[in-house]
Amino acid sequence: MNPFPWMDDGRAMLTRAYREIGRRRSLKIAIALLALATPWSRMPALQSGEEQRNLAPGQNMVDAARSSGSDIGQKIVSASANCADCTVDVPRGSYTLAASSSAPRTVVLRFEPGAVVTVPSGVKWTIDSELDIGNHQAFRVLPGGSVTIGKGMTQPEWFGAKGDGVTDDTDALRAAAAALPSNHGVVRLGVGFYLVTGTVDIGSPGEGVRASRHALRGEGPGSVIACKPPGPLTSCIRLTDSSLSSISDLSIQAADNVTYALNITAAGSTEQVNVINVSVFGGVNAVAIGPDTIRDVAEVMMYGVVARHASNAGILLGNGISGNVANIACTGCTSSDNNYGVEMNGANISWFGGATSANRTADFYLRQTNTEPITIESVRSEKSGRFWYTATHTTADGDVSIRDVYVAGFTAGDGNVVYHIASMPILIENSTFRSSPAGITRFLVQNLEAHPTPFTMINVTTDNPAMPGILETMNRDARLVLFSEGDSIRTPAGIIPGSGKVFMHGSVSQGVR
Repeated sequence: MNPFPWMDDGRAMLTRAYREIGRRRSLKIAIALLALATPWSRMPALQSGEEQRNLAPGQNMVDAARSSGSDIGQKIVSASANCADCTVDVPRGSYTLAASSSAPRTVVLRFEPGAVVTVPSGVKWTIDSELDIGNHQAFRVLPGGSVTIGKGMTQPEWFGAKGDGVTDDTDALRAAAAALPSNHGVVRLGVGFYLVTGTVDIGSPGEGVRASRHALRGEGPGSVIACKPPGPLTSCIRLTDSSLSSISDLSIQAADNVTYALNITAAGSTEQVNVINVSVFGGVNAVAIGPDTIRDVAEVMMYGVVARHASNAGILLGNGISGNVANIACTGCTSSDNNYGVEMNGANISWFGGATSANRTADFYLRQTNTEPITIESVRSEKSGRFWYTATHTTADGDVSIRDVYVAGFTAGDGNVVYHIASMPILIENSTFRSSPAGITRFLVQNLEAHPTPFTMINVTTDNPAMPGILETMNRDARLVLFSEGDSIRTPAGIIPGSGKVFMHGSVSQGVR
């Protein structure tokens, strides 16, 4: 079958045209015949938008509407009924969804630039179609209206976001997140500054149904959420009641009146959350996990997270309720220029690699009771107040392990790089502590309970010009166990036992006074 039937007619017309010229008849007739013989003059007319889009074989472009103000929902349904595997085009114009409607999955729904559909209060639009929108606005969702994107990928630009750092994009980000189905979906941020003045929720707050596989994903450091509320705000970006969810590849900048710049919390429960390559700057607390709920938040994994310039904590864990958070791990993270690098309130944490620096009071701060082990490994710390700190006496069943850390230039004037007032056993192994401002590196371990608190040090190096490596215990009935295998603690003063009982092992015992 000839796919171009007009070509056969064209040959006949060409022959006739040349005959007319040869017979010296009307030149106008010949020109007209030549025009009719030209293949593109005989092709079927393109439908709306087709000239802007290369269609796959078998596809058609069908206009959904041409007049502003028409019921776009019914027109899309009607257009979809007349074709399968085709593209339904919404031309430029303003439209209103008059009643709740669904767009079928059998078509591609294409919005031309300038085509915007308003979804009024009480109206729900479920879109299971593939979407071809680009990077411009397609939806205007009024309070009480809703759009659900069945394919599970949204952009705030579709809902009116500008990303210019001037336009308030709060409602657009909220609408993009609310348009995700409950069981999957990604809000994609482009490169730009998205100004936010209120809380943006990812997940299902207040719905009584836990969301799953939700994600907020940017394109790297150039995707910035700038949180600048006019007054105090508890949370800027909040992920709640979610499982298997993630936040990745973006930056959050929060003003000083934001309590939690990034808050991972739960009204019911949240588990298995990944935070990947996210930089959070400012706020009272930059990153918070379970700070404002008695419900459980578990298995939060952070990779390459940067938390800086918070007035309290770079990373805040738990709220003092036992079991509130569990299994929190940081790998390759950085917390610096905060009051506390990491503040723990009834939380357990594993921290591997990365750095802590210039945290004014301490890098790691145990504020309240902890019942789970805390592991800190392979961290480099520079110019913070202390490395480990407990401000008040705590009683707990967990223990603290600090291994392979390098601490330089800590600023605590009393020289106590480790200040441990707790019943939790503490181990420091294969670590180096240098340059105390007091000229003395102290490890203060104090326990007011009747039972002893083991304090174990293996292969610990200190390097100070005056009295290097003084280890001090102020415990009642506590024990200090110092292993000398390969030990490089160099101190003429040895151990200052204070009021506690000291048990020594190895050749360094002759340095005890």
